[in-house]
Amino acid sequence: MSAAASRPLCPVCDGPLEADGPCLACFFKDAVEAAPSAGDVTAPGADIPGFASLGRPALPAVFAKHRLLREIGHGGMGIVYEAEDLRLKRTVALKLVRSAAFARPEELARFRAEAETVARLDHPNIVPVHEIGEADGQQFFTMKLMDGGSLAERLLQGPLPPREAAGLLSKVARAVHHAHQRGVLHRDLKPGNVLFDAHGQPHLTDFGLAKLVHVESSLTLSSAQLGTPHYMSPEQAAGRVREISTASDVWALGVILYQSLSGRVPFAGESHGEIFRRIQDEEPPSLAGKKAGADRSARPVPADLSTLCLRCLEKEPARRPASAGELADELDRWLRGEPIRSRPVTSLERAVKWGRRNRKLSVLGAALLSALVAGSVVSTVLWRRAEAARGLAERNAARAVSGAVAARAAEHLAADNAYFATLAQALATRERGDLGFARQLLAGLPAGRRGIEWRLLQWLCRGDEARRFGLADVRPRCLAWEPVRQRVAVLGEDRVLRWLDPADGAMEAGPTVPDRFAEHAAVALEKGFHELAFSPDGRHFLCGDGDVVIIAETASGRVLHSAANRHMGGVWLDDRRVLYAGNTVWAATSGEPGSLFDVLTGVVEKLPGRIYAPLALSPDRTLLAWSRDRPDGVRVEVLPVPDLARVAAAPRLHARRFSRAARLRAGQDASRHGAGRAHRPAEEHRRVRAGRSPAPFQHGPGRAGPCAGVQSGLGRARRGHRRPDPAHLSPPPARAGHADL
Repeated sequence: MSAAASRPLCPVCDGPLEADGPCLACFFKDAVEAAPSAGDVTAPGADIPGFASLGRPALPAVFAKHRLLREIGHGGMGIVYEAEDLRLKRTVALKLVRSAAFARPEELARFRAEAETVARLDHPNIVPVHEIGEADGQQFFTMKLMDGGSLAERLLQGPLPPREAAGLLSKVARAVHHAHQRGVLHRDLKPGNVLFDAHGQPHLTDFGLAKLVHVESSLTLSSAQLGTPHYMSPEQAAGRVREISTASDVWALGVILYQSLSGRVPFAGESHGEIFRRIQDEEPPSLAGKKAGADRSARPVPADLSTLCLRCLEKEPARRPASAGELADELDRWLRGEPIRSRPVTSLERAVKWGRRNRKLSVLGAALLSALVAGSVVSTVLWRRAEAARGLAERNAARAVSGAVAARAAEHLAADNAYFATLAQALATRERGDLGFARQLLAGLPAGRRGIEWRLLQWLCRGDEARRFGLADVRPRCLAWEPVRQRVAVLGEDRVLRWLDPADGAMEAGPTVPDRFAEHAAVALEKGFHELAFSPDGRHFLCGDGDVVIIAETASGRVLHSAANRHMGGVWLDDRRVLYAGNTVWAATSGEPGSLFDVLTGVVEKLPGRIYAPLALSPDRTLLAWSRDRPDGVRVEVLPVPDLARVAAAPRLHARRFSRAARLRAGQDASRHGAGRAHRPAEEHRRVRAGRSPAPFQHGPGRAGPCAGVQSGLGRARRGHRRPDPAHLSPPPARAGHADL
């Protein structure tokens, strides 16, 4: 039989059809009959109702009340222009039938069916149709213009990051599922049909090969290919048109996801036939653990996304995800960090699939495997018999030396019993508290026999090994741990900062803290070190010298900043910022707020709120607690360190309020609003200079505040710059209802 006789015949002229479908005789006959005259071509800008049906018009051109500006794409059946709607003054995408004069009636019907199909769909990720019409014998429809390019153009630059690819495919799968729910199969999903708008959102387009699931179409497909070869499912590649279903679109989504993650399609070939053979016979390579593209810095493809790709590319449609919506749900679970429900393809499943596709090779392999198993069984039986004979000979030889072995075993057993008995005695001695004798018992055991149990008991019997060091001629006033070398910083009355090594007790002299009391004599009343703190990097330190706070360099002792208030205290927020303020009890009369000092810039920023010591910083340096004076009482407030600049904006985080005992007894805040508050620090300073005790604070009209006893002790201490006698410090009486912070 000749090749021409084996071809299918044209239903119109009974002539042989070409390999790709069309009948050349009918094609040229329709072209000659539909050829327009020269007057049908519209010149640019001319107001003539005709339009060029042969070839492409010169641009810009006017068609159907639209000005065609430029061509933005074309396919096998249509061509798309960027056009301006002259009525609504908007830019749209206008699609025409390519060479309408040569188009067959079924192609024109398919073109209109595409427009009607898309117009039926309403989804935010499907390109909407604005208008369907016909002008001058030429069918057209307009769509929303997508000026962000296509996914195919993006993939030319390389694969996408996994999260971006998963988020993009989730939206596209939702759009495909929307079409499936309305009975529409796309059948030509590929990166070129995924367009992006100006905001980068993906939109599905080109439903030229779409099919209604429950409608039998009378349109033949002799001149159109059902999809693009690389993205066709096995049933499409085999030509089984009746088996094409929603699973075919799920396959194409899997190919797009695979290509987006790896930068290549799973089945490639030099010809369509080779591509179709690989789609039907070969398994796609797994992407799990492989880097996307040739870039060595790219991250490996996550195993869950590789599993979803392989599940979408199952040869059997029933083994793929049940719908495009299920694939979108799986991708969303991965994006949220949740486990996916699809399980990976196991090696056994791969072997079974390979056996089904290669039955002859699988039968031959099974026969060889059976022969190997039988040979292994026989070899194992013979080996076990030989091993049994050898074991019998070894047992007979062992009986000859069993006497010597038993003697050595008894000797080792006796040594072990003595060893463990000594350990038990040492443990009992430790329980009685005699750690020295317990250590003597442990030291008498042989060194070669000591194991982990000996070392553990030796550690338990270490006793009181606290190291004590004497400090000759040094009276320490403040101690602090130096954070870098883990040394103890000792600040003595001689103002010298010394370093004590806790390992050997070595003492090293450091810088001398300068005396800045004279500079702040107008404000400072009390003298004597009471606080020492280092910055986290150990390069700077803060010390409280009575009413003066000093911030200096650790290495040289050079003072960077000093300030004065009543009984100053502070905390380091980080390596460069330190917050300091006066104490609540004494400094509330001066009205001085807390301040923030930057050791790098030297800038002092006074905090807008009335903040006082004591100050406390959380171990992770994220929360700061302080005492704050407000019109309705004193509060302890906690605020995140990054929000310190907003402290004046009434922070309320974790705040607990309490009132001073004197204010509760007096019923009013005379210390904040009294007439004598403005000149109290100057008057008290004059009393100290004159050698008299400062007047006690009055927290209410006619009565002494809770700090009266404290102030009398402080007055006697200031004349000699000594700390007040604890006997003169009388705490305020407790009162029910106060918050104990």
